[in-house]
Amino acid sequence: MKIKLKEFIISDFKEFDLNLSSIDGIILDGDVHINGSVSKAENEYIVEGTYSANIKSSCVRCLEDIFIKLEKKKFYGIFLNEEDYFNYQKLSSEKEIMINDNYFQIKDEEIDILEFIREQVILDIPLYPRCDGGCLNDTYLKKYGEDQPDPRWMGLLDIEIKN
Repeated sequence: MKIKLKEFIISDFKEFDLNLSSIDGIILDGDVHINGSVSKAENEYIVEGTYSANIKSSCVRCLEDIFIKLEKKKFYGIFLNEEDYFNYQKLSSEKEIMINDNYFQIKDEEIDILEFIREQVILDIPLYPRCDGGCLNDTYLKKYGEDQPDPRWMGLLDIEIKN
């Protein structure tokens, strides 16, 4: 879904309610429900709301399929036109400061809500997803546990370092 900036000539506020069945690069278990709004304040377009999703992933320990529930996750971003976004980047690099606001660039006079939500979902997925309550199939973990080194790495112990 893309929101055209021309729509804000009539009103400075727009609500949206979406259900997505797919997001590029993310395996979903069901739909993603998004509820949000876009409001205009001077030269800024503020996008905010919540989304809920079930993501299918793999446990980093046992590699079994797991499902990650992202419930009522908030998103917030400020979109600027190309000129204002360039000025923001220039100002922050000149002063060598990082501003805590989430600024994004408007492209082709449109705000791409789907791409913005996709980025938010990716950021909310845990970096190292694991099975809840421990892995059911832990034979691999026991075989190459912390008590002994993984035999695939044993050859590295024979390397001599010469200065």
